[in-house]
Amino acid sequence: FNTVRLAEFAWGLLEPEPDRCDFAWLDRAVDVLNAHGLRVVLSTPTAAPPPWLLAAHPDIAQVDEQGRRVGPGTRREACANHPVYQERSRRIVEQMAAHYGHHPGVIGWQTDNEFGCHDSARCYCPHCQAAFRAWLQEKFTHVDTLNRAWGGAFWGEVYTSWEEIPLPTRSRAQRNPSHLLDFQRFSSDVWRRYHAQQIAILRRRCPNHFVTHNLMGFFPDLNAYHLCEGLDFVSWDNYHYFGATPATVAASHDHMRGVLRRNFWVMEQQAGQINWSVYNPAPPPNFVRLKTYQAIAHGGDGVIYFRWRQARAGSEQYHSGLLDHAGRTTAGYEEARQIGAELQRLAPMLAGTAPRPKVAILLDYDSRWVLEEQPHNQLLRMNQPPDFVLPHPVLLMDREDEPDERFMTGRAWLAWQFLAPYIALWEDNIPADIVAPEADLTGYRVVLAPFLNLLRPAVVSNLRRFVQAGGALILGPRSGLKDEHNRLFTTPQPGPLTELTGSTVRFFDSLSPERSNELRWQESVTRMGRVSPVGFWAEVL
Repeated sequence: FNTVRLAEFAWGLLEPEPDRCDFAWLDRAVDVLNAHGLRVVLSTPTAAPPPWLLAAHPDIAQVDEQGRRVGPGTRREACANHPVYQERSRRIVEQMAAHYGHHPGVIGWQTDNEFGCHDSARCYCPHCQAAFRAWLQEKFTHVDTLNRAWGGAFWGEVYTSWEEIPLPTRSRAQRNPSHLLDFQRFSSDVWRRYHAQQIAILRRRCPNHFVTHNLMGFFPDLNAYHLCEGLDFVSWDNYHYFGATPATVAASHDHMRGVLRRNFWVMEQQAGQINWSVYNPAPPPNFVRLKTYQAIAHGGDGVIYFRWRQARAGSEQYHSGLLDHAGRTTAGYEEARQIGAELQRLAPMLAGTAPRPKVAILLDYDSRWVLEEQPHNQLLRMNQPPDFVLPHPVLLMDREDEPDERFMTGRAWLAWQFLAPYIALWEDNIPADIVAPEADLTGYRVVLAPFLNLLRPAVVSNLRRFVQAGGALILGPRSGLKDEHNRLFTTPQPGPLTELTGSTVRFFDSLSPERSNELRWQESVTRMGRVSPVGFWAEVL
């Protein structure tokens, strides 16, 4: 081991009462680690506001879609639009950065912890109501422009002032999909702005330290590309939840690398059993070693194991550590020790290396959000219950799976639209980046765009340049159906991309689980006359 992460939820310990900071305990920990040659990554502790802050300002706690104020006493309950929470967040980050900015043992910072976790990406409180209206006014300038963009004439949703526009709380009938999309964009932008404040403080106070944030793989509620602007690199928390496969974890690594188009860290690598999935089996032998090398192979420059010792109290008591609750070493510890010895020999050969795929898969957050609201097929929703399991032939996750193992669970569903083409490449050892549709596509030979439902003008221009330069673009289902305001194009699907494809979609079919179709390939195409199953969605050109 050479690096330790500290203090990610320690606000209540670092500032036990208003305006009184106590760094003595953390100073001792950092000094001890530094004396033994261990570098420290500190975390800004803002994901867990202290009890005194919520007691003094109970309206800091978020309001959910049904108008209910969430309770204090946990983490991720705060609204990022609340002015007191913003001010207090800036203050504790300033205090920490000033105190540790020049400590020789500190090398970098993790901002906050897992933005959006625990369904905290969206809030419906009065502060968010006012901020949403201001955000809309900044975007559209005139309310008449908003009415046209949202198609407000349908159901008579025509607004005459900004004050009339509600938050999209729980309603009897479906909300306007354009309204929902802009609220999702606004909510993601709220956390981007909140995050940017912390990044700016750390840059000013700690110019020689790196700054990162721990994402959650294919987490759908926040636009990771925007959220991570200004970071040195992305980190993420790698847990092999129930239903995950080597391919799904590989895809998560490649998406994390694709967010900033550079290597990443795994800030939390599972070292044993987890405590939060629907089933939490003990990992098999060499699991930790396998996961560590998989991360390195996909561009991981750092791997930190979570956690050092199993917690004796609190809500994560059943989350394994490198040491168990009695202080005994675990199988994960022994594997991590073996990896450390191996990497000492491998480090000179790995230093400065990075994957350079020739294939890219486009992941677009606007398209994810609009398809979640209007899937036209329940099985196209991302957020299935975590214990949801669906056997279906099109869900073969790995080549060696047996027919009765062809299933997908709720958590894997967060990314299945992007995993389908990824797994086809992965099975043939063809590496791929998973990147934003506006990303520079120079250097890729093939770009796949599965479920690129919504097309912004910049995306159309980017794909046009790529194809005109000789690249091969493969569009997936539902692509090119909607414009940037979530309205259907007036031209056939794929809309403005028709000039690139030379074909249009005549009609589509939404298939229930018990229905399927098949696609018979000509031998000249596949060299084997293969038959492929088709499920959930079919389009006829």
